[in-house]
Amino acid sequence: MTHRAAALAFALATLLASGVVVAAPEPDALGELRVANASSSSSSSSSSARRRLTFASRSRGGEPSSGASASEPPRDLEWLLRATSASPRRREDWRDGLGFATAIDALSPSDVDALLSLSDDDFRAIPTETRRAAVKASVQHAWRGYRDHAWPHDELAPLSRSGLRWLDVGVTIVDALDTLLIVGLDDDAAEAISWIAGGGGGDGDGTGATAAAAETRGGGLTFDSDVNANVFEATIRVLGGLTSAHKLGGDTRDGGVLRKALDLAEKLLPAFKTASGIPIMDVNFATGDAHQPTWTNRASLAEVGTLVLEWAALEEALLVAENRSETTRTRQRWVMHGLITKGLWDPATGGLLPSSVSAVTATFDASSTLTLGARGDSYYEYLLKHWIHAGKPAGGERAYLNAMDGVLMYLLHRAGGEALNHKMDHLACFLPGVLALGASLPASTTHLDIARELARTCVQMYARTSTGLAPEMVHFAAEGASTTSHGDFVVKLQDAHNVLRPETVESLYVLWKTTNEREWRDAAWAMWRAWEIHAKVPSGGYASLRDVENGDNSEEGAKIDRMESFFLGETLKYLYLTFSDDPALLPMECFVFNTEAHPLPVLRDGVSDGRACVERVVEGHVETLAETLGV
Repeated sequence: MTHRAAALAFALATLLASGVVVAAPEPDALGELRVANASSSSSSSSSSARRRLTFASRSRGGEPSSGASASEPPRDLEWLLRATSASPRRREDWRDGLGFATAIDALSPSDVDALLSLSDDDFRAIPTETRRAAVKASVQHAWRGYRDHAWPHDELAPLSRSGLRWLDVGVTIVDALDTLLIVGLDDDAAEAISWIAGGGGGDGDGTGATAAAAETRGGGLTFDSDVNANVFEATIRVLGGLTSAHKLGGDTRDGGVLRKALDLAEKLLPAFKTASGIPIMDVNFATGDAHQPTWTNRASLAEVGTLVLEWAALEEALLVAENRSETTRTRQRWVMHGLITKGLWDPATGGLLPSSVSAVTATFDASSTLTLGARGDSYYEYLLKHWIHAGKPAGGERAYLNAMDGVLMYLLHRAGGEALNHKMDHLACFLPGVLALGASLPASTTHLDIARELARTCVQMYARTSTGLAPEMVHFAAEGASTTSHGDFVVKLQDAHNVLRPETVESLYVLWKTTNEREWRDAAWAMWRAWEIHAKVPSGGYASLRDVENGDNSEEGAKIDRMESFFLGETLKYLYLTFSDDPALLPMECFVFNTEAHPLPVLRDGVSDGRACVERVVEGHVETLAETLGV
């Protein structure tokens, strides 16, 4: 591949850097922690089913030895690879990070139905392996709905069995590709890779047409439609998805998927040609015209501050593809970040930044909110994740820690107390996962406990509704106000919809990985059941809900005819990973997830350390993996 990265002036304008609330386990228990917004201008019969669905343990002919005798070879990685060389349960591509053991089979539809008929106690008793198989069945159902009725459009309209156009680049195909690889739907992944790289695929054109019709629609991924593409969404979903799939081994032999990522990067480059370095938010793929959307002349903090992971990962992938080594830019980015933040904004609110910024003047709108919800959220996420992805350069964590100091001081409140704004978006439920991910930093000694409390608030946003699904946001009652059927928060009708969002599940996954506490797995398992009962569409896919308090979602108009691409790209992926015990499946020390849940290998001296890192992880879990594979 010709290296065109030099022609890409990677203007990674990542500004450094907003509110959250924590709920009690029960309405009558301790007050809830929550994140608030602030203005920046102011300070039974089921037991047999359970047995049927439980996977039997593989007989191993005795427990594995905890050590080797003098005459036995050491039980190290070399021994493990020899001992499992003929096992059909070992993946050959395990170094890519997709797990050491082959993926489990999905449950059949009848077995899924049997799970949903269990009593609460029996449902909670279902073992982890069966839970993972059930989530894989959900991935299969969601993907088949899209493939059969919407391919190659951006998203599935499951009720009308058609496709939805947005960026006109087959967003769901790209967003779901690494999920298909992770759960082991290899044939589906191969078909998606073929289409991305230039082949055909799918059974329709988004209107119920045949595969032959799909071939006439271009037969592959291109970026030439007359659409105004949002740079943020195109980066996190498409650029991140393509780069992630390439790094996980999901590419053609000639790098067709990586080439498409570079094609997209070149299409987005006009947005970065600003005097400030802060990108303009829309680019027309056909004309190359970069412009702000018609409804605003400013960009959001989340949009401009959530780009660096994907562009840095693409740059590294291109360098590796050309067998080159270049690390200067990665180091320079951290200098740039510090200068931008220090030079443009010196707020009295710690490391928090206003949610609106001008791409022309690089000035913040001091009247815009400080928030961890919409327009602010993922900027704070990337303060930590970019530092991790870059190999944890010394001092690079300070911006994240400063921002979290501001969050804890100004935006974190306990329910019933005073708050600047008693609203908490579901989007803010990403924060428990970020706090848990950064909890090992010496300066974050309280972060893990706060993450637990915040995660319990987010779980209660699900548990206290009649469907078991969270609304888009909740409003917490002020001190002395009468309680509601939800305890200390209320759900307003305009906020009662559920669009299959992933933020809470992501936090549960990270908390499980960092604490090994069963609470988080059980909460995720309850959410899976609620989506299966209320959002699943029999003909394929899952629909969003208009009102999480309407338990009868069979009523006409109760569902929204859209399955967001992030349901496959994020929500189901995190659910699946939450129920995996394979230490070689995307180990957290080796991969960092972008805000669209696309795993990107951590860099060491500017170069991906993914495969070597996975090998080190496997070396540390030889006994566990030997037991898993029955040797």
